[in-house]
Amino acid sequence: MAVPISQPTPIQAKPALGIVPKSPVLRSPNKSVRIIDPEEDSFAPIVNIGLMGLPGTGKTKFLADLVEAGAKVFSINTDPGGCGEETILAQCVKNGTLDKFKTNFRGIAISDHDTIAEFFENPAKFYPKIWDFSPDFFAWEGFANFQQVHVSEKVSELYTESIESAKAANPNTKKEESSSVSEGFKFEQQQWGMIRNGTIRRSEEFLQLKNPSGKAIHHILTIHEGVESIQMKDANGQPKSEEKASSRPALQGAAKNFIGAGFAVVLRLTKEGNKYLYENSSKTLGFTKNRGIDLPEGKFPASAMELVRMIESAYATVLFTR
Repeated sequence: MAVPISQPTPIQAKPALGIVPKSPVLRSPNKSVRIIDPEEDSFAPIVNIGLMGLPGTGKTKFLADLVEAGAKVFSINTDPGGCGEETILAQCVKNGTLDKFKTNFRGIAISDHDTIAEFFENPAKFYPKIWDFSPDFFAWEGFANFQQVHVSEKVSELYTESIESAKAANPNTKKEESSSVSEGFKFEQQQWGMIRNGTIRRSEEFLQLKNPSGKAIHHILTIHEGVESIQMKDANGQPKSEEKASSRPALQGAAKNFIGAGFAVVLRLTKEGNKYLYENSSKTLGFTKNRGIDLPEGKFPASAMELVRMIESAYATVLFTR
């Protein structure tokens, strides 16, 4: 079945001479100011939701539940293959709510750093009908892949450019290019700082996406959970390794220590048998968080709409009309 998702307006990725438009990792983000004045009639809190979990734990299902409940969701997908919409489509087909999928879901798959930075600067350039669609939620799926792959590639590209610029400015320079760094296999301290900055700045630009009409748009960021290898012994005393969920996001470097600050709530998603669960626990080493929402401690049954209702109750607001 073909997925009825509108395609972005074609753009010229590589202009004449093969020069790619620069979107340096270290550039300052576009300045965005939101005045918070509760006495204004138009005031509405912007709610940012973070969801972390292994594949198959319900991150995209959360979006599908919102779509079926009547929320308009625009998804930005940077996962390999950019195929998260199939989960939403399949759920709607199964539940007889295909009309909800067609009416309430739009998305775009992006596979490189510069293009996603350009999208955040002007979404309508890629999908001219985006503000007519008027999303209630922007969702970004595949954030860990974006950071692990696309940000790393961008840093490697900038590293190579810096070496070439130094040699062009001074042919006698002794600065040599490391192939392991230029190909993204190894990073030095400076590059790790660039990865941290590029990760946080792109996430900030995502969380600052807003409707020009002034309508409140909320944001959902999904992140893969990391997996760690545990060394242990089998029944015969022989060493073996076993992989287990780390309870931490699959992000490189120091960025994972800062990424949670932009959210009202961050939950870990798990699945036990056929039951989807949310986790609000200190076991995630401080990654899960909750800004004043009356959430159960530990694991509790996953329900997107129940979470929406708890958020609305805590902040005396309505996240979307239904």
